Amino acid sequence: MTKKIFFPAIFILLFVFSCNNSAEKIEWNGIWEYSNQTELINYTITIDKKNGENYNCKIEAVGIQTYYLIKCTGKETETGFEIFYNEVIDGGFFQAEFLENQKPILTLTSKDGKIISNWNQLVGGESGVVGFVKKP
Repeated sequence: MTKKIFFPAIFILLFVFSCNNSAEKIEWNGIWEYSNQTELINYTITIDKKNGENYNCKIEAVGIQTYYLIKCTGKETETGFEIFYNEVIDGGFFQAEFLENQKPILTLTSKDGKIISNWNQLVGGESGVVGFVKKP
């Protein structure tokens, strides 16, 4: 009797365990866009293919009184994707002197099939809401 219960119980537990631990795999490389309708600024993140442990990326902001293009580094984490500031390529990015290089400026996380943006050090959007969308 115990064998009849034991083996099905193991299979059920293994199935539940595998379902709960299967994280959604996101292909981070590509072009991601976000439009801040309040401030009329469009943000574009271009993430190149993975180079070793990191991704090379660029963030561009274009608005009525805003333009900058910055070089950054991206890292995959268990919960999403962290973006770290490297340098200004073009434009007026005046936040650079206040950034802590060891901390991400922007974090993207996947929740229920949507990408949640967390504007850690980068000014431009609301944290904790759906923001960036990947271009097809």
